[in-house]
Formats: sequence, structure tokens, C-alpha cells
Amino acid sequence: MTTTGTTGSTTVDQEGTQPTGAVPLIVATKGAGAMPVITAARLIAPRLGAAPELFAVSEPIAMYLPDISMASIIPDLEADQRGAVMAEVTRVARASEGDVSSWPIEVTVGQPARTIARRAHERKARLIVMGLGRHEAMDRVLGREVALQTIREANLPVLAVAPNFDRLPLHAAVAVDFSAASVRAAEEALALLAPGGTLSLVHVRPADDLLLRIGGNAVRENYDHEVDNLFGRLIASLKVPASVTVNSVVLEGHPADRMVQFVEDAEVDLIASGSSGLGFLERLMVGSVATRIIRRSSVSVLVVPPPSSAEVERIEHLLSAAAEASREAGWPALLEAFSGRNEGRTTQLEVDDPSFGAQFQGTGYRLRGVSYDRRAGQLQLMLGAPTGDGVHLTHAISGVTSVAVLTTPDGPDAALQVVHGDGQTILTFRD
Repeated sequence: MTTTGTTGSTTVDQEGTQPTGAVPLIVATKGAGAMPVITAARLIAPRLGAAPELFAVSEPIAMYLPDISMASIIPDLEADQRGAVMAEVTRVARASEGDVSSWPIEVTVGQPARTIARRAHERKARLIVMGLGRHEAMDRVLGREVALQTIREANLPVLAVAPNFDRLPLHAAVAVDFSAASVRAAEEALALLAPGGTLSLVHVRPADDLLLRIGGNAVRENYDHEVDNLFGRLIASLKVPASVTVNSVVLEGHPADRMVQFVEDAEVDLIASGSSGLGFLERLMVGSVATRIIRRSSVSVLVVPPPSSAEVERIEHLLSAAAEASREAGWPALLEAFSGRNEGRTTQLEVDDPSFGAQFQGTGYRLRGVSYDRRAGQLQLMLGAPTGDGVHLTHAISGVTSVAVLTTPDGPDAALQVVHGDGQTILTFRD
């Protein structure tokens, strides 16, 4: 044990060291039932480029001692309790497969869910890994399911590990409503999937009788057609390894009920969902799809919070328009075809870079053409002046990593998206 200290009312014990150069992965456990959580963290960490940190939270003893005269013994009792938790976590870690002896271990006193979420936020963690928790009725009534509470508190993905977790998931099912959070859930689930695994993207649509009452066969057919389009765009946007199979599944009924049933029928071992991201009152309710899934699931559950505004914009671009993207070798042909379809159209050019934010570089210019020079590694946008007097603007982009043509459903091209480094350049049309 190398460090002992006190911050406010929270006492911390630590041992081990944090490997440098890797984003933290918070492994939340108190020892009991820790083995599958540690196993999950050990298998997942290399895939995410993350460094696991064992983190245990012991509830304050003061809340169990109504007699104020006993307050003087609380520090000693809590120190003993922390020591017992530290010993148990260390024992389980040493008994687990693989070398986890270098993982830091921290034991602290506090409200478990809030403390875990706060620690993960402070450490800028990639993921929280913890046990799925108990499902007894009294736990649900009292709100003591730590996994569920942590999901409500955390601003990063939480993987709640089932007691039988002993390998990477072979079949992951993602609840997809085509919101930004559900798309991020699909991306995160794919990152955790074992080689040769299957990713099922599951959308639960309203019952036929409801769609028919709303607008008859036309509404139902239009709904199904749009879902097919969205699935195509979503799958095209995912970076799917060659060994992984991706399925799209459409079910009918209540989303949580049908997802849980699908998990049982299809032998799924990981279910993923986006959280609602709603306000305080909604977080207290138990009616969201993510909450019902984690309350009822017998397999590991991954819940992803709503993404940042920049991520929402990226995902909306992917889903609201069919992205026609290719590798570098295909960019010249892609851009030549794009130029031919859109030459003369009025444009708006925007550059979005984390260092200075989003800025407009030109508005009202007409498109003359777009090209990519593979030898120079540079994409060039040629724009003509609105007046047609020969004045033009050339915008050169280096370090390109992705090129996509965005089209509206059954319509003309809507935009050209060029990703470069941590930023992007977007050429949209004003006509």
C-alpha cells in the first residue's frame, strides 16, 4: 500500500501503478463477484487501448450508526472496512487468469454509483466495467442496483458484466432506434465483439395495427422503407472487421420486451443500448428502454450515454444522408462524378476544427469541381465567384482520411464531407 490520504469526507487507499500512455478503464468491484468483472476488463482493455484500474467503494458506516456518541469510532471502523475490501479485491485479482498485478487498486468511501461515476469522469476513462448487479424486487424498489444507478450517473459507456462472463462476446444485439446514442451503442458493441462474432442491429417498430390506424398501408410501407434505408446507412458507416457478421433485425412490439426475448431466442451474450439522456426526473423513472433491459437481462449489458453535439452531428450526417464513401484509391473517380453532377450549383463551405471550432470559409460560390491528387495527398475544391466574372476560390485540404458524398433520400447530392485529422470540411449546397 503506497498512498493513504483524505479528501473531504472520502478516504482513499491505493496500491499499484497506472501504466502511462493508455486511457483508463475503471473496473468497479468490491471483491464479491469480482472475477467475471476482472476477466472482462482483462480481455477488453487491449482492444480499447485502455489501462484497467480496480476501484472499490465502501459505503459510509456513519449511515448505519444512529447513536451520535459512537461517531468517534467511525474512522477506525471505516479503516478496517477499507482494509477488508482491499484485501478481498487483491485476493481475487491475484487469483484471476492473466497478469493483473500491475493494475492499480483504489478503495474509497462514498455512495457507490455516484462515486464510481465521478471517479471515471475525473480520470477521463474510456469505459466503466462492473457487475450486472442483483435483480431482487426489494433492490429495485429501494433503487440499490448499483449498476443501474451508475448508468444514470455516468457520462461514459458502462458495461455491466453478467456472472458467467468468461470470454469476449460472440453475439451482440444492439437496440437501434437510429438515435445518435443507439448508433454509438452499435459502434461500442462492435469494438467489444470477439473475432468471428455476430452483431445484430435490432429495431423494434410499432405494431401493425397502430401504423394502419395512423395512415393505412402507405404509412406502414413508408416506415419499413425508411428503416431499410437507415439500416443500410448505419451498416455502411460501421468499421466492421472481415470476420464479423452484421445482421439487421426488425421486430414488433415493446422495445425492451422484444429485445430481451430476442436475446434469449438468438443466444446473445451482450445486449447494448443507448441511454435516454433525459433530465433528472426522467432518470428517477424506470420506464426507459435501457432501464428495463438492464433490470431484466440475464446477459451482460452495455449502455452508452448520449454523445457530444459534435458526435450527434456526425451521426446525423450518416443517417440523414446516404454516405457514398471509398478508400483513397477510389476518391478521384468519386469526386469526378460528384463534380459532374453538381457543377454550377451554389455552395457554402464550412471547416470544423477542434482548435478553433466551426467557421464558414465561403458562401455563395458556385462549384467548379473537386479533385484529389494522390501523389500530393491533397484534395482541392474549386469554387467560382457568384457573378461569373472569372474570380475563383481554391481550397486545398491535406491529411484527408475520409471522403463521403451525402445525398438526400430520392434527391440530389446534399453535401461533400471531407474528414482530415481531428476536423472536417463540409461543402453544402444552397439550391
